[in-house]
Amino acid sequence: MRYFPVRNLMAATLLLALPLVLVLAACGGADDEAPQVMVQAPGSKSDVDDLAKVEARTAGRLLEARVHHTATKLPDGRVLVAGSKGPGTMSMPGPPIGTSEVFDPALGDWIVSAPMNKGRELHEAVLLQDGRVMVVGGRGRISYLASAEIYDPVGDTWTATTEMSDARMQHALAVLQDGRVLAIGGKIATYLDTAELYDVETDTWTIVGALSGQKAFHTATVLNDGRVLVTGGKRAGAQAVAEAEIFDPVDESWSAAASMATARRSHTATVLPDGRVLVVGGYGVDKAPTAGSEIYDPETNSWSDVGTLQEVRADHTATFLGDGTVLVVGGMGEFTLVERYDVAAGTWSDAGNLNLARNLHTAHLLDDGTVMVTGGFDGGQFGGRSDSVELYDPETQIWATIGGETIGCGGRESGC
Repeated sequence: MRYFPVRNLMAATLLLALPLVLVLAACGGADDEAPQVMVQAPGSKSDVDDLAKVEARTAGRLLEARVHHTATKLPDGRVLVAGSKGPGTMSMPGPPIGTSEVFDPALGDWIVSAPMNKGRELHEAVLLQDGRVMVVGGRGRISYLASAEIYDPVGDTWTATTEMSDARMQHALAVLQDGRVLAIGGKIATYLDTAELYDVETDTWTIVGALSGQKAFHTATVLNDGRVLVTGGKRAGAQAVAEAEIFDPVDESWSAAASMATARRSHTATVLPDGRVLVVGGYGVDKAPTAGSEIYDPETNSWSDVGTLQEVRADHTATFLGDGTVLVVGGMGEFTLVERYDVAAGTWSDAGNLNLARNLHTAHLLDDGTVMVTGGFDGGQFGGRSDSVELYDPETQIWATIGGETIGCGGRESGC
């Protein structure tokens, strides 16, 4: 069985820990922080000697509970997490937060990074070709955001870019093969049918035509030939749509693609090595999560049914693994079952169980082959924001919790 790096960190922390001073944080604190443990290092002269103090938490736990956040794997293998829904209740959430943090697999823990220029949630993030990370749009503290900013992992800095023509959240974002960034659809007070292209070299946004209809909660997937497939979504008067369309970056044009067999939104779309795209789950026209999956073949412009999952899922994640399978994790509901699609066999199978049911989380394949899942609501739409992290070993199908607990108030409570 693979040993996760966090174990070494926990051992080192125990060796350093002489007197432990517990600092308990009650629900409703100014920063909504989890309980922390402060450790005074050996040889320190006083409690106020900052150089002699280190913070000991449950190793691997997020520094801040997060949902509606983004997570982006950096070229050096670390993972940047940014933004989140603020503390509060489902009906009365607090303002979005602008903090960010970086997971270092070598340490098995999180490090504070520079905050964004704006607090935001329901934004999108992509890795640029030069190794920086761009976050776009979302909901801000006062209004929807047209702003975007870029994180430089070398200097640990965020730099604001030129704003988009339209504010947007619940949109889709894709990096084209030439390095430009495509922002698609989304919603503010109304649903949007606009798309914009960002040129990294000139720091400019350009409107690139209109979609076939207004939509949000859709997906955008870059095909092997450089085109972008947009699937499903929601618009005013329709809980979910089955339509698909394609953006061609050569002439910056939109064209219709074959529609899916099932209308869906808040689903996942994963490009496979052979160029096809696997679409899984989502909310259907009846607002309920679905269990169906289908594959799009760009060569034939056709969709094929590829089976039904054991659990209905929406607001889940799908991660392509190096062994040719796709790992589907979480989703709306109280279940923990994880499922895995074998591309070569065309079959679904069980892949173990999460330690914590969650949705609206993030998932990334780390360089050592494990999958890291962060944050989200801790089961169902009434769960609290979670700071927990889990690692999945594809070889053993074991999920290891590397720290965390639910922070803040979920929908069950009146507030903090």
